[in-house]
Amino acid sequence: MSLIFLFPGVSEAQQSVPSRKNATQTAKIQSHFPEVEELLRQGLIEQAKEKIQEELQRNSSSVEAYNLLGIIYSEQKDYANALEAFQHALKLDPHSTRTRNNLGNVYVAEEKPDLAEKEFRTILGLDPANRDGNYNLGLLLMAKRQPTEAIVHFQRVRPANVQTSFNLIRALLQARRTAEGRKAATELSAQNKDDVQLHFTLGVLLASEKQYPAAQLELEKAIALQPETFEILFNLGQTCLRGGEYTKAEQALNRALKLKPDSPETLYLLAQVYADQTKPVDALDLLVRAHKLAPLNTDIIFLLARVSMSQNYFEDAIPLLESGLKIAPQRVDLHAALGESYFMSGKAERAIEEFKTLIQLDPSPRSYTFMGLSYRHLGRFDEARKYFQEGLKKDPRNASCLFNIGYIEERQGNHTRAEELFQQALRSHPDFSEALLELANLRIANKRLEEAAELLR
Repeated sequence: MSLIFLFPGVSEAQQSVPSRKNATQTAKIQSHFPEVEELLRQGLIEQAKEKIQEELQRNSSSVEAYNLLGIIYSEQKDYANALEAFQHALKLDPHSTRTRNNLGNVYVAEEKPDLAEKEFRTILGLDPANRDGNYNLGLLLMAKRQPTEAIVHFQRVRPANVQTSFNLIRALLQARRTAEGRKAATELSAQNKDDVQLHFTLGVLLASEKQYPAAQLELEKAIALQPETFEILFNLGQTCLRGGEYTKAEQALNRALKLKPDSPETLYLLAQVYADQTKPVDALDLLVRAHKLAPLNTDIIFLLARVSMSQNYFEDAIPLLESGLKIAPQRVDLHAALGESYFMSGKAERAIEEFKTLIQLDPSPRSYTFMGLSYRHLGRFDEARKYFQEGLKKDPRNASCLFNIGYIEERQGNHTRAEELFQQALRSHPDFSEALLELANLRIANKRLEEAAELLR
């Protein structure tokens, strides 16, 4: 029994995390039980279980039979009985690596990673080259965000298959051994140049690790082998969008829409392409269509609201965001946008209440900045300063909080302190235009005109 790592077709945020969904039994059934093998192949689980139980009544010392019984229970998600069967098999043969792999995978399915890791490491103590033990431990280490150690175990899987290669590539990229990861991906692609599924899966994997040019190349290979395939075009468009290749993203997503004109996800991505290129009218048209098709999709609601806000349609954004929060009340970006829309439409007190909720959900420098800005714009500097200082407690180098405290100091006549804070903000964020402008104003006030001109340039 070995863990299988599968890549969903359209997701960009995939993880090599062993779970109930990807814990698949691959133990080969020995020819001692051909009838059981056939029953399992036909999906007749209960009948297969009865046959194994009959065998155990005749021969209660069969390690293989207990393993098969445990696998059957695992398929039925009856993990308690599966554990009992595997533990019985271990009593009969404590050195059975097959049993320990099966037992470890049940622990994974039960979300007990520490117990699973103990079993997999025991296997490798008995047999350092054990294929399933190395593979399963590699996956477990990836789940624990230890890609460097996982690499070693994936490299020990012999013979290596495509599944192992995918996980090794992911581990290399997550361990920041990017050149090695890309090289492994290129080699895998070249070895399977006519395999459309491999190019597609590899492209999605690379995109999930933000290797957008390499991902785009693989998805282009896939679409060349299997033209006009919606899933490939969708992922190609998404990858080009993430990589800033807007023309190619638009082309791929328009081709995808010809295949599925009523795909709200595709309309949403194409709207993102237009929004990122400051084409709000085109983006709004697509988002209105997408919202009608998928009124409960909060990603669509959020982008529709943000594009409306970019055109100063704050009153239009408010009901959209309020409807989104009824669907996803814990979503912080909706709260932030709603608070901003309230404020910009003159509803300051409602904005402050919304930002209080935002801080409760997400006590980050960004949330404190929203609240501080509300008070700053109202001229309530003492209250504003308190929230900016709270943000700096979370991140002492936060450019927005530093800038805003500097802004308050400047307005209160403390120019020396304001200058210090603006310079700190610029050290954190050298292209912070507002900080450059305010610092230039201070230079002008102090007759340091050449320095001011340099800042303004």
